[in-house]
Amino acid sequence: MIRGTTPTFTLTLADDTVDLTQAVNVYATFKQGAVVITKSGEDLEVSEHSVDVYLDQSETLKFAPGNLQIQLNWTYAQGK
Repeated sequence: MIRGTTPTFTLTLADDTVDLTQAVNVYATFKQGAVVITKSGEDLEVSEHSVDVYLDQSETLKFAPGNLQIQLNWTYAQGK
């Protein structure tokens, strides 16, 4: 990702038995050192086996060149 841009990340699940459209809440977290950005709601586009995550220019400027960690979490109505 280039700092100062507005990228879209597509996170695809390896497990095709999981249907993310049945999830109540979906969260994508980006972490690099002390910088943590969690996206949910309208910042995500959820499909059955993948999630598109949109970052804006101000968010990408918070990251330094190098690696970052991305984590995807979700919950179902039953609390799972």
